[in-house]
Amino acid sequence: MFNRDKSYYCGNGNEFFGKEYSERLDKVYNSIQNYKEFDYQLIYSLEKVNNVNIVPNASFKTQQYFKNDVILKKEKLAQVWYQSQLLGNEGNKISEYCFNKLSKLYPTQNRRFGNPQFEFTLYDKDCFIENHKDGDDADKSRLCVVILYLNKDWKKGMGGELIITDEHNNKLEITPEFGNFAILDFQNYNLKHEVKKITDDNFHRKALISFIHLAPIKNQNRMITKDSKILITGGSGLVGQNLTNRLHKEGYKNIKVNLHKRGVRNPIEGVEYTHFDLKTYDQCLEATKDVDVVYHCAASTSNAVDTVVDPLAHVTPNVAMNNFLIDASWRNKVQHYIFLSSNTVYPPKGDKPVVETDFLFDEPYPVYFPVGWMKRYAEVQCELYAKYLPVKMKCTVIRPANLFGPHDKYDFNKCHVTPATIRKVADKMDPIPVWGDGSELRDLLYIEDFVQALQIVMEKETEDYQVYNVGSNRVYSVLEVLEIMKRIANYNAPTEFIKGKPSMIPTRKIDSFKIYDNLGWQATTSLEDGLQNAYDWYLENKSEFQD
Repeated sequence: MFNRDKSYYCGNGNEFFGKEYSERLDKVYNSIQNYKEFDYQLIYSLEKVNNVNIVPNASFKTQQYFKNDVILKKEKLAQVWYQSQLLGNEGNKISEYCFNKLSKLYPTQNRRFGNPQFEFTLYDKDCFIENHKDGDDADKSRLCVVILYLNKDWKKGMGGELIITDEHNNKLEITPEFGNFAILDFQNYNLKHEVKKITDDNFHRKALISFIHLAPIKNQNRMITKDSKILITGGSGLVGQNLTNRLHKEGYKNIKVNLHKRGVRNPIEGVEYTHFDLKTYDQCLEATKDVDVVYHCAASTSNAVDTVVDPLAHVTPNVAMNNFLIDASWRNKVQHYIFLSSNTVYPPKGDKPVVETDFLFDEPYPVYFPVGWMKRYAEVQCELYAKYLPVKMKCTVIRPANLFGPHDKYDFNKCHVTPATIRKVADKMDPIPVWGDGSELRDLLYIEDFVQALQIVMEKETEDYQVYNVGSNRVYSVLEVLEIMKRIANYNAPTEFIKGKPSMIPTRKIDSFKIYDNLGWQATTSLEDGLQNAYDWYLENKSEFQD
């Protein structure tokens, strides 16, 4: 028989994870019942069948449409994977439970244990998974696979059972009943598995599946703890205030926040607030003294008008600040320097998502030329200090999508299009003005998801130099955002399209799968939930932004 202590764990999750697990799973179950009404996005390519690759990141209106499209081409469908954004915060809690349990089951030394990130999968009568082995030479880092079942309508005879076979040809059958789970150690044991064919036309096997990986931990002397001293520049901005709040809630005890002209809305007791002028070298040296981690979130920023009318506003002060801060950090022996760059570094790619290596030879979009090259230069500096000096400093470059949320700029002279749209609806403008035709497409990311990614980069990144796109892997037009905001506010004023205003790049799609593959992070907040939170926050603070 199987070695029940190591090769696999299975059974009912209530007994294994506790009562709260079942309650969370119930909420996840409810969230996926109307899956056919949503526009889901694939994040994995399906198995290569008949020498045809189904491209990852393809978008299909319904699972049924996608299935028919594949079946009509006479390709066999393994299963359909959907983004875990659908699972929301309940899915995150499920991940936490599994992480805690797996950490105890698989104690590791000199290895980085990947935090479970679950994907929702569907499997029906037209799908198949034949007997095969996972975790082979092509995937040596895979520790195990975790499966949590979500089927309350399964009955014996419907099919969909998971069949596990060990190296001695012993078989174990795991039924896909609600709450059942399986943790399969494919790395240390020669396990194979298959899924029985579905026999009932109306049954869809639903499950959460996560592939857990281990990777070597480099630079053991650089481990960050809750007592490490963390400097956040740009502390009064959108990223700075939300990052400070998150790290403090997560138990980090030694946070230093540098402010420029503005203060913070809600100072946190125990956080050190400073007012160093980061455009001067001496002040940068003082700011980074005895610091372990620097989050460089400070930047001179503006809106589309200034990008066209006064492009140097994005260049001169930022070049000085970036130059001085990174050198001061290096001389003060900072362990990890995390630089917030921009997706303006990328050249135009039309409908293709940009990936981290895309700007090597092409110019940024013309209107982004000044800010794009300013950010590119700062990124090259990060690579220099991380790779080419006798004493190296770990540097990570972050290229965010278009961020929004609480503590954003909502004054029309400085804000970007998403906070401007939120304010226009919240202020009940009639008509609601939109620059251009509203068709510009952007990857939008809620700020709480973004600062979670920043925390994970600090805690998990092992490379001396790394670059990550951080976005939602979805794009939305200005008009789509406006329509969602109208529904949230229950306000339906007409739209007025304003011609002759400065316009930015028509489409910017961002591929953010690298940070998922390396560190296990992905966005979990839906656009609707993020906009609702931002709208509520603006209403509570709108007096601050009135002319």
